[in-house]
Amino acid sequence: AQQEATDKASSLVLKGSASNNTVSTMELRRYNASVKKKRVFKNGKKKKKQSSTGGTPNIYLPNADPSTSTNQDIRNQNGGKKVRSGRCFTIGMYDEIDADVMRIQNSISDPRQRGSFLGGLLRLAAHDAMDYDPRRSPRMGADGCYDPNHSNNAGLDFVWSDRSALRQLYVQKYSHISKADFWIACANAAIRQTSIGQRLDMKNSFRWGRKDSVTCNGQGDRLPSTRGCSQAEDVFLNRMRMTWEDAVALMGAHTLGHGNRDNSGHQGTWAPNSREATVFDKKYYEQLFMNNWRMSGQGRGQDWRTGNSGNNRMMLNTDVCLAYNIESGARCCTTGNFECSQCPRYSSNNPRKAAEKAVLKMLGGTPGNTNNDPFYTSFEVAWNKM
Repeated sequence: AQQEATDKASSLVLKGSASNNTVSTMELRRYNASVKKKRVFKNGKKKKKQSSTGGTPNIYLPNADPSTSTNQDIRNQNGGKKVRSGRCFTIGMYDEIDADVMRIQNSISDPRQRGSFLGGLLRLAAHDAMDYDPRRSPRMGADGCYDPNHSNNAGLDFVWSDRSALRQLYVQKYSHISKADFWIACANAAIRQTSIGQRLDMKNSFRWGRKDSVTCNGQGDRLPSTRGCSQAEDVFLNRMRMTWEDAVALMGAHTLGHGNRDNSGHQGTWAPNSREATVFDKKYYEQLFMNNWRMSGQGRGQDWRTGNSGNNRMMLNTDVCLAYNIESGARCCTTGNFECSQCPRYSSNNPRKAAEKAVLKMLGGTPGNTNNDPFYTSFEVAWNKM
């Protein structure tokens, strides 16, 4: 919103921007903030009125639904150790972040490295949010804080370290907003840019106002391991109050990037190859449901492989269990004839049957179709619950 001349927020200039002008004053709705009646849209429209400086009219986007937010109370989660929450997060700023992410992405010529950067953006934002636990104090959640020394966060220094392009961008240009907001906006940019036809644009559902934590001791211990669906169930359903469809949609983010044995202990891509691992689409579900998967014994005994021995495609226990009941101990899950003990499907009265149904929904119809809409729609709903 346009501020008074004495307000510091009114004179914010983004260093390094092409125009070096004050950012657009079209403001995104603050996280869980109330709105003055005179500024609320009526039926999605508002009488056009230029600001006193002749800039863009004030525009607010709808509030977040507090009933679906895992971070409803972000004020006192860490004993008051919250810092930095931007005075104003404008649409112009959001678009500028998107453009900067695109510039970094375009500077990476190797598809594997580009996939690591794009997938790393989503992993950074997700790991920041998935430590949320309303049963413990502090509750954590999206607070711009993670433990870089924990094994569950290994590899994140590729996108966030003193020498990384993303962190330098933040320090030089966006340090007036919280890291938590910045990470989510960057992840949104990566998703939009890599979705088919750039259709998954989550600008209208983006909310700002998250506050950073100074410390987050034990953060890495709260993240789900790759042992099986019990981990996803605890984090997404029990702690974050999501559904199995939400969890399955969020797992589809694995389609970007790849696993690195030196970091996570798992090696390979969830997409068919490194080039396709730079596209945000439903291939994760196609790979999961339409291929034969055999336990390889690698990656702490949690890696599944398909195809010949030189194939780099992989799934983890937490992926395969979305479509098959691997708790039976079967070492092979297949859609066709294969000489192995077939993983059974979930029975109709098993609560995880909802996960299997969600995988089928994300496929968008019969195999081979190009319908990504069910995945994109479900992902946006689930992502905004983070």
